[in-house]
Amino acid sequence: MNELTLAQKTQTLRSLRPNVTEADAFRLFETSGPLGMLRRGSRGPLARMALVYLPFRVFSAGIFNLVRGRQQHEERVVAIDSVSGTLDLYQFPEPPGDAETVAVRSANVPSKRLAPAELEARLADRLRRTIFRRGFYALREFRLELRPLPEEIFVPYWVGFRGRAEELHAAAHIEVLDAVRRSLEGAKVRRLIEQWLRDE
Repeated sequence: MNELTLAQKTQTLRSLRPNVTEADAFRLFETSGPLGMLRRGSRGPLARMALVYLPFRVFSAGIFNLVRGRQQHEERVVAIDSVSGTLDLYQFPEPPGDAETVAVRSANVPSKRLAPAELEARLADRLRRTIFRRGFYALREFRLELRPLPEEIFVPYWVGFRGRAEELHAAAHIEVLDAVRRSLEGAKVRRLIEQWLRDE
């Protein structure tokens, strides 16, 4: 099963290294047993697959808090998707470098991006909510400083199309596999990719 090209303009990207090959993705989409039978029965056979690269903006996040009269400081490297700002965040011990990334050429890249200010605001809100849930009553003089890192990175996702091959854009059911985390994705990622396909 050859990888499918879904858009026209090829570009060079800096992608996180995938941990799932095309053969691995095929096996994961074609799960055996009752779950696999249910997928094939309700959504049809796996017709094609495509590797789609979603853009993420990387930020250095400085988290400051006063605990028992002492200033605490925590640094994180966090990546948020640039298309919707709603997908699961990626976190790294340090900015991804050559060991964690690879240069690829692909046309399967959504062109839509949130404005930088809106993206930063969404990330700040999500980090605040996460930190408040972790220990709201321990927070004193809390401050969050976000610094965008210069280069965008891309996360590879395998997209499986179920249904008739000639109806891939219009009528196929899609399933999405995070090719870095090796996890099947839910409705948020599916909706994002479906919207991109409709806009192409």
